Amino acid sequence: MTNRHSGEIAGFIAGARASVAAQHPALVEVFETYANEAEFGLSIIEEDLVGLPEGATILEIGAGILLLSGYLSSRGFRVYALEPIEAGFSHFRELQDAMKGHYESLRLSLPVIESTIEDYPDEDRFDYAFSINVFEHIEDIERGLSSAYRALKPGGTLRVYCPNYRFPYEPHFNIPTLGSKRLTEALFNSSIMGSAQVLDPRKTWEGLNWINVGRVKRVFRARFGVIPAFNRSATYGIVARTLSDRRFNARRSPWISAALRAIDRVGLMRLFKLFPVSLAPVMDFRVRRGGPIR
Repeated sequence: MTNRHSGEIAGFIAGARASVAAQHPALVEVFETYANEAEFGLSIIEEDLVGLPEGATILEIGAGILLLSGYLSSRGFRVYALEPIEAGFSHFRELQDAMKGHYESLRLSLPVIESTIEDYPDEDRFDYAFSINVFEHIEDIERGLSSAYRALKPGGTLRVYCPNYRFPYEPHFNIPTLGSKRLTEALFNSSIMGSAQVLDPRKTWEGLNWINVGRVKRVFRARFGVIPAFNRSATYGIVARTLSDRRFNARRSPWISAALRAIDRVGLMRLFKLFPVSLAPVMDFRVRRGGPIR
């Protein structure tokens, strides 16, 4: 992400933060977590944005409180924010409403689509679609990936960043995984359901689908005859973020942070660039849509 765009989104977030503080002061701390993720999301997709034509159509899949979508709209892209709001997440609705009011004051247009990606019907519509840390929460991985791909215009690009559950660690609850979701829950049930870092532990846990690199490859190969291009530096990137991003690091287990600091001190960070994609803790891939889909 360029310094200019880093400064731009920081200024955009500052205005949004002031709006939230005026309307929902109790939600400012929750807002800060989403703001941190918006800045991170931009750092992932910025390299793609520079290649898009002026006024390109963009779909954010899982737009949360609409912060990153709103920022991209302020840059002149035609952005559509896809975000289903479920019962039990009232803070989402309140923060979304605060953002919508703020954007109206800025005369910023941001259409919001309240739908899951699995049920999104439009095809051949977007130059670019992206999703940051959302695909591990969707109900049907195959339908979700297929709908996202079909939503692209021929030549359009889908970018997805999310955990890879082949790596034995669950990042929302900061627990090791034991091969299967059922076995992991049986052993760590008290840590999962009693988590103080997750707003609705039971609903969050039940909604995790344990997506992995192999499954993603199989869906695109079987359905569309294409193979996604995976970012081989994704592991290094998430480790570097853990060491440099104070707010993100606070959401990680202390033993993970300590281990990574020790590795950094002895100069072995470069080894994370060699981590196999299939076993990495996160996946970051692009897939470009070819011609018409039969």
